[in-house]
Amino acid sequence: MKPLTLDDKAKLESILRNSGDFLSEYCFSNLYLFRRKHRYAVEESGGCLFIRGVSYDGLSYVMPCCQKQLASPEYREALTAQLSQVDMIFPVSAKALAYFGEESFRFESMAEDLDYIYAREKMQFFPGRRLQNKRNLLYQFLKYYPDHRTVDLSETEAKDGAVAVLERWQSSFDSEDSTDYEPCREALELYDELGLSGFTVFDGEKPAGFLVGEPIQDDVFAFHFAKGDKSVKGIYQFLFSTAAARLPESFSYVNMEQDLGSLPLRASKSSYLPDMMAQKYRIFKR
Repeated sequence: MKPLTLDDKAKLESILRNSGDFLSEYCFSNLYLFRRKHRYAVEESGGCLFIRGVSYDGLSYVMPCCQKQLASPEYREALTAQLSQVDMIFPVSAKALAYFGEESFRFESMAEDLDYIYAREKMQFFPGRRLQNKRNLLYQFLKYYPDHRTVDLSETEAKDGAVAVLERWQSSFDSEDSTDYEPCREALELYDELGLSGFTVFDGEKPAGFLVGEPIQDDVFAFHFAKGDKSVKGIYQFLFSTAAARLPESFSYVNMEQDLGSLPLRASKSSYLPDMMAQKYRIFKR
């Protein structure tokens, strides 16, 4: 077992991208950027690759790199053998539970682990009466900031602007440990190396917000980080709508990831009316 490093990208990225599910953990960038928080390590056993980690509530786990391989008895045997060294197997999708018999295993799903999944068109247009407030905020941004411009994060100006927004955003918190500041800052620094996608929004020359994401499956795009200046009315609605509009038609869904048990974050993500909540199961040996 060895700590996860950037050198593992070439080996793991295609495996994770073809995992068969759109859980946010099945994405190399997410694993790498949060490697310190979760103490991620790569494990090879019986010719099979796994990820070891520690959950936010302190439980050690093994993650099957490719859930499609769970259909293989040899892969499942190598995976379950590791339960003698960790607390659980995690995360496992609902459809993959069929590979684990209830006589030998028990399953748990926690609200703070669930990913929020939205139809791409919903995040682009905020349709319907229940999303009218989001739509109004988007219109207000367009009305009050007619000089806004969007610059791709591949440009130095956009990266510098995003860092400035991130620093302003972080200044309202007591410490970096209570936020995702460090992973977000590293995502901007390693934007090209990680193959990320995103943009910064400027109000004239002043950076107002940015969004960073990437595909995690052929039809699912994850919004990893979105930060905005709260004094700019409608900035988040503009970020989400613009990001969705920039996606090719082949993308049907946007994954806005989990809320980590934060009630304000849960309220915010729920207010966009997710089309589904992607269950992530924890599997324990009986």
